[in-house]
Amino acid sequence: MLMHSLQDKHRKRAAAVSLAAVLGATPFVVAMTVDSSVAAGPPARMKGVITAAGGGALGGIRVSALSLMPIDGVNQWVEVDSAVSGVDGRFNVGKLADGAYRLRYYDPTGTFATEFYDNAPRADAANDIVLSGGNTVRSGLDAELGGAAHLTGKVTDNLGNALAGAVVTTYVLQGSDWVPYQSVETTADGSYDLGGLPAGDYTLGFSDPASGATEYWNDEAALADADTLAVDSSGTTAGLDASLDTGATQPPEPTPTVTETATATATATATATDTATATATTTETAMPAETATSTTTTTAAAPTQVTTIRVLTKPRIKGVRMVGRKLRVTQGTFSPSLVARKVQWLANGKAVKGATKSRLRLTPKMRGKRISVRVTVSVPGSKPLVVKSARTKRIKPAS
Repeated sequence: MLMHSLQDKHRKRAAAVSLAAVLGATPFVVAMTVDSSVAAGPPARMKGVITAAGGGALGGIRVSALSLMPIDGVNQWVEVDSAVSGVDGRFNVGKLADGAYRLRYYDPTGTFATEFYDNAPRADAANDIVLSGGNTVRSGLDAELGGAAHLTGKVTDNLGNALAGAVVTTYVLQGSDWVPYQSVETTADGSYDLGGLPAGDYTLGFSDPASGATEYWNDEAALADADTLAVDSSGTTAGLDASLDTGATQPPEPTPTVTETATATATATATATDTATATATTTETAMPAETATSTTTTTAAAPTQVTTIRVLTKPRIKGVRMVGRKLRVTQGTFSPSLVARKVQWLANGKAVKGATKSRLRLTPKMRGKRISVRVTVSVPGSKPLVVKSARTKRIKPAS
């Protein structure tokens, strides 16, 4: 990912919004006007009919006229006008100045795949539609839309809480630059569904506008390091989750209230009788010398303190992804800092037998697999916490 980060895009809202609108973004659509001074005559229009693969008119499809404009130093196809197809599938996009345009067909429901004229999956692969002379009507710009792919998952914070309103963006390569293709916001439970995707290669960006936390698929800090997702022409790729380090902290533990009640009762009774006679006999009688009762009652004892472990930085895998080389996992940081760690290396999500040290030698059996680590941390009096690292890219054969 070689562009500005999602944070930069949010700070430059207008540019990001326009770019997203060009390439298929759901929530943001900003029309950009073309200087009317370049027009050679009255505005021109573009018309056509949209149908589903196999027949049947498609209404409600957004049809956008795109014009090439520079954004952040990269030429992008930006929406300059749009229309929505009627129940008969017909559309009429118009009031366009002379120039070269490209058409995008986008289904807001995500049921049908986004397409560009003529039957292209990307704007940069589409055909130009040249308007000249003014008052031109270009008709027959029809499209037949096929089924769409979906990418789904959930976004949470560093404590595992659902993040509502996080922005999830698909990126596609345009030349050598990754550019936004489509964006959605997560729902109240942190889930998202990016639909309307044609087959191709994508990557994902995740951003929390509230905290500014941003990362890219799969647990990468930079767009250029993100993993690529190969998407088929239909179906759903699920489980594309992300955990953003928003700096969330556990609420402080309540201070326990301890009440002690002590009752002590002591009773002592003594009776002595002295009787003196000629025989000088002395008799001393006492009630049981002393009766004492002492009782201590604690109505609430101090509860056992339970420590909650917080993840400050997740363990990360370092090293060369090649058979015969070694990978190592960083310790990560936690609060409290003195924790016991148990390591288990995973290959394609399955435990590698005996791989419980901080380093792993990559064997030929691991070729083509993606490696990750499951780390279990604990302290006395706490519930163990399981943390998983991001998966590596596929292990390469030995050189």
